[in-house]
Amino acid sequence: MRSIGSVAARRVASAALLALAGCQMGRDGFASPVAAYWRLGLKGDVVVTAASQPGTGTKVDLDDDLGVDGEDKWTGRLDVGAGKHRFGLEYLPLRMSGSNTLGKDIVYHGSTYRAGERVFTDLDLTTYALRWDYAVSQQKRTADVMRLGLGAWWWKYGSQVKGSVSGNDERRTFSHLYPGVNGQWVLDLSKGVTLDLSGALAATSADRTIWDVSAGISYMTSDALRATIGYRILTWDYDESTNDGDFALTGPFAAFTLRF
Repeated sequence: MRSIGSVAARRVASAALLALAGCQMGRDGFASPVAAYWRLGLKGDVVVTAASQPGTGTKVDLDDDLGVDGEDKWTGRLDVGAGKHRFGLEYLPLRMSGSNTLGKDIVYHGSTYRAGERVFTDLDLTTYALRWDYAVSQQKRTADVMRLGLGAWWWKYGSQVKGSVSGNDERRTFSHLYPGVNGQWVLDLSKGVTLDLSGALAATSADRTIWDVSAGISYMTSDALRATIGYRILTWDYDESTNDGDFALTGPFAAFTLRF
């Protein structure tokens, strides 16, 4: 389900990562790669029509109807800072699959899948998040900091639904770029332990939004390594008249951050 948009986004992301990694850090600069293992679950539904024609798609539950219920994923992020400024790029390779026997008739991208048919689904929600933020409040002797900033989210919806009886094999792919705002609050709990709260909203209208919120407890195992455990909620809500989606990825995560 590759598209010109996804190839272009990967090239832009690669160029941005190289640019960030190549930045010359000043006295207060840092570079921090982050790897996170996310045990996520998927809930929500979509309406996918053919050529945006009314009546060619019905509401389909990603879990209950198609059997796609989330998978454990690794995600990656690179933060580069200079003074109070910080730039970051996160890569979320959110590809999942599932199968289920339909309990009702559904219409997906113009094709009808009957109750009792076994369907096999691949779902691609690959997402890139580019962020900048600024430390509006920061303590010199503790880890306390509050950051506010701006960002841009590129995300893809790609799906393939195959029917075992009908022979239907419907595919639908599109992508969007949403501008956004983001913030983070870190509270020092002493002895190398911090409470980390983060949130972001990206949107082009009230009907097309992404929410990303997380909370975690971090521990500095050394001057260069921080370990975090927490919980993350990432939601999409879009309404394009004949196409519609409202779904969320939620679950606990463990993250490891290097600083150099």
